[in-house]
Amino acid sequence: ADNLVNFVKGPDFPTGGTIYNQKDIIQILKQGTFPRIVGISLMSVNLFSVASLIKAIKSEFINPPLIVVGGPHISKVPQNTFDLKADYGFVGDADQSFKQFVQNTITNKSGKKMEKLR
Repeated sequence: ADNLVNFVKGPDFPTGGTIYNQKDIIQILKQGTFPRIVGISLMSVNLFSVASLIKAIKSEFINPPLIVVGGPHISKVPQNTFDLKADYGFVGDADQSFKQFVQNTITNKSGKKMEKLR
């Protein structure tokens, strides 16, 4: 996304973005600059591991980052995604809407109201 790097310095994972398990992800989130947004690609094959990861992130931190999911599963079966307890979900091609969401979140602009997953 154009100029998104101005808002999100990344990747800020010291592993170059490759993380192998939930424990490592939690450990990385505890290091360095705490992210305000954690994005997770959701596929049917990783549905249960993503649910477990979201639960772990929300229970590990007093003020957890916003959890955002997108990808093939939520795009095809959005009603199955609500139980994950993610804060936001993006359906379909979300390049522009996700970019706007990040910009508004990082700069604290209200912009267009975005509903949380219910």
